[in-house]
Amino acid sequence: METIWEKLTSAFSLLFWEFQPLVYVFWSKAVSGFHPMLGFEYLFAESWLGPSITMVINTISPENKGFAVSAYLFFATVAGTIATELLSVLQTAFKAKENPEYYGYILFAFVCFSYGGSIPFMYLAGKHYKAFKEKEDAEKALNQM
Repeated sequence: METIWEKLTSAFSLLFWEFQPLVYVFWSKAVSGFHPMLGFEYLFAESWLGPSITMVINTISPENKGFAVSAYLFFATVAGTIATELLSVLQTAFKAKENPEYYGYILFAFVCFSYGGSIPFMYLAGKHYKAFKEKEDAEKALNQM
């Protein structure tokens, strides 16, 4: 059973992920606000990595843990590389050098897409992980009897 603190933390995380790009784009319009907002974004953007790796490690057989974590990080790196190239193509297509505000709009779209796309999958992964751990705990309790 989830405690109220766990429910509030989950709700805050989901809401923050959705609204953080808005804060980032509108607050960083001034050049002086760009770097603090970038630091703020990085503070929360990578928060999915630790729980994801933990779920992978806790749900896979010991002999496959290294491979699973390596594969996970490899595909995350490939996705980041593809996204960076796509970002470059869009900046060129929209002539962002001539219209610097387009950088912000393109980044905003990328951040909204990536966060918005990850939220349902992280939620589903969390539900499946919770069910897995409850089943594992029940099996341990039966074995102790």
